[in-house]
This record gives sequence, C-alpha cells and structure tokens, in this order.
Amino acid sequence: MPSCNGCGAELPKEETTSLNVFNGFVYGVRKGPFPYTISLRSQTPSMMVFDDLLAASSCHLNVISTQYHIIDWRFLLLRPKQGLKLINAMEAAAQAVVRDQYWANEAWKQKYIYPEYHKVSAAAILQYAFAGMNFPPSQFQLHLQYILPPLLPYQYQLYREGKHATKHRFFPLKYIRKVLETDVPMNVNMETNVLDIVEKYGKLGVSYDKIYQESYNSLGINHKRLAYWQKNDFTMRLRKYRPGLFILPALN
Repeated sequence: MPSCNGCGAELPKEETTSLNVFNGFVYGVRKGPFPYTISLRSQTPSMMVFDDLLAASSCHLNVISTQYHIIDWRFLLLRPKQGLKLINAMEAAAQAVVRDQYWANEAWKQKYIYPEYHKVSAAAILQYAFAGMNFPPSQFQLHLQYILPPLLPYQYQLYREGKHATKHRFFPLKYIRKVLETDVPMNVNMETNVLDIVEKYGKLGVSYDKIYQESYNSLGINHKRLAYWQKNDFTMRLRKYRPGLFILPALN
C-alpha cells in the first residue's frame, strides 16, 4: 500500500515488521515483549472470541479464526462464498458471547444499560451492535471488532471528534457482507488499494459511503440510547471543552 487510505499521504518506503500478537494467541505463545494474556470469552477449534485489549466499550469483542491465516479482509474477495461463510460464523460467535455472557448478566445490565432497555430480548439488543474490520488492521490476522454500546466516556469523546472508526479505514460488517454477497471475486494482493475495492463494488451497487455513514451515525445514536453513566462513576467533570482545552474541576 503506497499511500494512506485515510488521508492520502505517501507512506514511508522503508519496511518495518511487528509481531503478530493475534497469531500468538492462536498458537498459545506465552509472551513476546509482553505477556500474551487475554480475557478469553469463547474458544472452539475454529474460532476465538476475547475482550479487545483497548476496549472502546464494556462489551468490545475481537473474533479471530484459528483455522485460517488471513491477513486482512481484502483477501476474502479471492473466494467470496467462503469469505461470506467465515464472516457470518465470526459474527455468530460474537453474538453468542453477547447473549450468554453480557445480556444474561443482570449486574452488567444494571450498571451500563439504560433501564428502559433491560427487558429487551437478547436477539433484539444485537441490532444496536457496531461491527466491522479495519484496514490497515492493527494486527495482520483477520479479526472482527464487535461493540455493543454504550461507549466508554473517553471513547465517546473521540467518536464525537471523528477519531473513531474513521472513513476508509473502518469497514462495517454490513458493507463487507454485501460485497461478498455479489459473489464477484477480485484478484487482490498485498498492494491492492482498498479504494479500488470500494470503486469496483460501488459499480456493482454496493455503496461504501452510504453504508459507512449509516453505521457511523448509528453508533452515536445507540450510545445515547443505551448509556446509563451515573455522576458517581466519575471523580471529575469537564465543565468547558474545546479541542486542546481541558478544565477538570472536581465534581460538586
């Protein structure tokens, strides 16, 4: 990838390497530069679901395949039918964890979810989830990010500033699914520009711009819908704010 798909700037030409931590999880590597310790939610012979190490909400999951090494979502386009089957299985694994380990946990709901929604069924609450994949990814092993709002307060502020799930880096699961459902393969490689993918499938009726904006907007709407943060959850309050200015007096 010669240029940044977010801002268009030319990327440095020197090559660097980093450890594939997610594959370390798959193979049970004990530690690299730091211990490879995770909060494992679910594991099968083909899938792992664990808490995101940099969680944006109290329910922020990563799902990875333990069966296939796929660098990023672009390579699903080589075999759309198989790719579609895989992402559906990844979503189902995340949904099972949300249903069984979060929504069934009354204490968790009492703490984080607005009371009006406590009686909503597990199947219905999943409609508020925010799911997708990044490119470039933070780890070069295909992983689905699955977030049930509300966001953590700091993460919500980043969202308001447009610093979360940025356009042309975040690809909603809905978009990836619709691309794969065309069953039109694309001969991608490590140099394939993701914007070329957006253009190709846009001509086939799959609009990235539309799906991205709908997904991004829904995250903010669903955060406000579900959030139940209380005054006593915080030791300080921001009375005045503008980017770069923080005034944090203690709560009265």
